[in-house]
Amino acid sequence: MKKVFNTKLKRELKKVYSKNELLLLRKYPYLVVNNPSYEILNRAYKRYIKNIDDYVLLNGYPSHWFSKSRRTFCNAVKTYIEAKKAGYTYDNGTNGYIWIEIVKVSGFNKYLDEIFDCFTE
Repeated sequence: MKKVFNTKLKRELKKVYSKNELLLLRKYPYLVVNNPSYEILNRAYKRYIKNIDDYVLLNGYPSHWFSKSRRTFCNAVKTYIEAKKAGYTYDNGTNGYIWIEIVKVSGFNKYLDEIFDCFTE
């Protein structure tokens, strides 16, 4: 019975959401509201996974500060967006500062900055 329900749910979701939104919903569920491009977001996450070990070694941060989970990456992107909207800066060593650094390591901040520049003009 559960399998039948899941297939019906998937069919209904395909009617409501676009392909980009369905991929976001599956892999990055916390960012569906912001609706970034899935291809760019996924590329940024892979770049973050590739670069984080070198970044931790170069800057001397503890490695447990930087999780490699998708949920942490989603929280980092949400925090970056909200901090950018409010013009807020975080103190060194806080969770907010670490999440901002995660977005900067991934390079996704350049894409987000371009988006915010379009909104402010």
